[in-house]
Amino acid sequence: MDVLAQRYTTGQVLRASGATNAALQTWIRRGFIVGQRADTQAEGAAAPSPVDMPGESGHRRTFSFYGVVQVAVAKAIIDVSGKAERAFEAAIEFAHLGDEQRSPGVPFRDGRTWLLVAEDDERLVNATCGADPHMRASWSGGGRRDAVIAVDVNAIFDRVCAALDLHPEAVIEANTWPADTDYWQAGTPGQ
Repeated sequence: MDVLAQRYTTGQVLRASGATNAALQTWIRRGFIVGQRADTQAEGAAAPSPVDMPGESGHRRTFSFYGVVQVAVAKAIIDVSGKAERAFEAAIEFAHLGDEQRSPGVPFRDGRTWLLVAEDDERLVNATCGADPHMRASWSGGGRRDAVIAVDVNAIFDRVCAALDLHPEAVIEANTWPADTDYWQAGTPGQ
């Protein structure tokens, strides 16, 4: 199964994210989803995550797995904050970026993966053994940290996989970086 090469329809994105079609179309028009335009590629992102835009009559818009995950995570943040642009910026951290501990679009292998979103920054936290994710977040630089939104991305990842008829472990395996990967130069995992 090559989940990274698969394309998903607008209907699948709506099922996976819980968004309405009107909201999704607004987010697309505003350029919030990474890869839908050349200028929306996330800096440092593992790979482009295009949203194919309709051109000719009958051409359907499609989304990559990373794009579907970004929409689902952003929708969860919007439900709490009401701020769509900030939600999509924060969702990039989980959906499109990875490192030696976690591939883009998938949770950490052990523990719960939390995306903590503050007014001007976001952090992914791996909470193991019931640790409080708020206490484990380390923030660099200044900025307000009086309050954060904590998003359980494991739950969102599982919901996305179910809506796309994918097994979460199969997606994790397909999206795992090889051990000797240069994470900043690699491109898409599994290639």
